[in-house]
Amino acid sequence: MEEFKNRAAVIVDSGSACCRAGLAGEENPRCCIPALVAAARRQHENGGNDQHFVVGQAAAAQGHRLGRAGTVRSPSWRGVTTDWQALEVLWHHVFYKQLKMAPEDQAVFVTDSPFDPTTCREKVCELLFEQFGVPALFVGHAPTLALYASGCISGLVLELGHGGSRVTAVHEGWTLARPGIRVDTGGYDLTAYMATLLSAAGNHFGAHLWHVVRNIKEQCCYVALDAKAETARRKADLLIEYKLPDGKVITLGNERFWCPELLFQPSLRGLSDPGISAMISDCLARAPQGTRPSLTNKVLLIGGGASLPGLIARLQSELKNLASAGQLVPPGTVVCIPSTQMLTVWRGASIVAATEPFQECWLTHDTYKEMGSFAVHHYCY
Repeated sequence: MEEFKNRAAVIVDSGSACCRAGLAGEENPRCCIPALVAAARRQHENGGNDQHFVVGQAAAAQGHRLGRAGTVRSPSWRGVTTDWQALEVLWHHVFYKQLKMAPEDQAVFVTDSPFDPTTCREKVCELLFEQFGVPALFVGHAPTLALYASGCISGLVLELGHGGSRVTAVHEGWTLARPGIRVDTGGYDLTAYMATLLSAAGNHFGAHLWHVVRNIKEQCCYVALDAKAETARRKADLLIEYKLPDGKVITLGNERFWCPELLFQPSLRGLSDPGISAMISDCLARAPQGTRPSLTNKVLLIGGGASLPGLIARLQSELKNLASAGQLVPPGTVVCIPSTQMLTVWRGASIVAATEPFQECWLTHDTYKEMGSFAVHHYCY
């Protein structure tokens, strides 16, 4: 038996906003840090200085607005890895600083999205084998892993992530590529829209206060069952106060529900993308007819946006309306959110990688040397 099989594999769930890592077979990741890398200057006693990288919360503390440029970088943009140097720096920090483990001693299980370009999997394979020297790896689709963690092998998975929203159909443990739908409306866009709404109300926030706007969104927003009807409610019932870091207090009203309304009506920001309920209906329409009954047994919500209060009730209501209108969504379709939706994908990978049968599924370094990075498509599905 290969030596790496005697040790628990490292599980890495690296998204646009957060990187979670830990060991297979454990219930929770050992670290969960912002997926951010920042260049910084280090001063030496002799008066000189050099550039180094800070990672995670230290990078976030620099207070720069997350984007594709600037001193603070995320390895991913819109859910796709675009900065491979930043990803290498992030994972190096996770392996050696957070987990305090040498990756060359343990297999690594990495999660990804079925919407990623095939070249991304190949580059992940090259990075882990060439730069980190791992003995074996596996790359698994996040939606399938989320269902495994929820005790299912079939269903629709709606991921409301930082860089976008995605609906994936999974049938008997297999990701169905054709029906999947993704749009670029995610947590990042909700934060930007909240900044616009706050500005319209006279509360202006510069780019350096982006994290404040994000906190307002996360702490104060909710999904209305009917946004227009909610607007007609007595204003005093909607108002809440929010204390800014400088001590100033602002009052929030309709912004609280119009911000997440963007998930259902992307046209509010001039976008032509479908809303999330329409995405579910469209995904079903594109799925093979024989798989549809199993897909609608469960609609699983994951990602940071899934924690919005009122989301399940609104989505359930919209799916019911679609069913009444003769759409493919059957009556009684159940929408559910795992109690720890932010950890669901990681836990699914932890469960799978710890099973005895899975130990024969690893893509080993020897196989990689024989077949090259293309082997990842043969071994990881």
